Amino acid sequence: MSRLLQISLMVLTAILCGVCVLQWQRESRLAAQVAKAGNDLTKAHSTMEQQRAQLAVWEEEIRRLNQALSAQHEATRRLPELEAAAAAARQELETLQAATARNQATVDTLTGQLKKALDERDAVATQLNERTKAFNSLAEKYRKAQ
Repeated sequence: MSRLLQISLMVLTAILCGVCVLQWQRESRLAAQVAKAGNDLTKAHSTMEQQRAQLAVWEEEIRRLNQALSAQHEATRRLPELEAAAAAARQELETLQAATARNQATVDTLTGQLKKALDERDAVATQLNERTKAFNSLAEKYRKAQ
């Protein structure tokens, strides 16, 4: 082979080696970028899963708070009705207390009358006992006299 062809072949081989080295470096950088992108993607998936889990927790909390809010609205809606019932119950209690006071006064009056009647009965019983003794002694005297 001629010297020119050999030099051309060596130059082309050197150029080809240079191109291979450049291609290898480019592929290495690209592989590093792909690996970094893969790591970033894995981190993003992990973050996304954590955020989905947090979102589920927040949605459950929102449902719980909405239920509590509904219960509060229901209680607020029923509040005037309950206040009216409480006022009616208070009025009924006052009426019952007044009736109880009247009944207690009547019971006190009847107790006084009963005590008076018992005292009168005791007095009449004592008087009856005295008269019975007097009658018995008179009857005894009469029996002895006959």
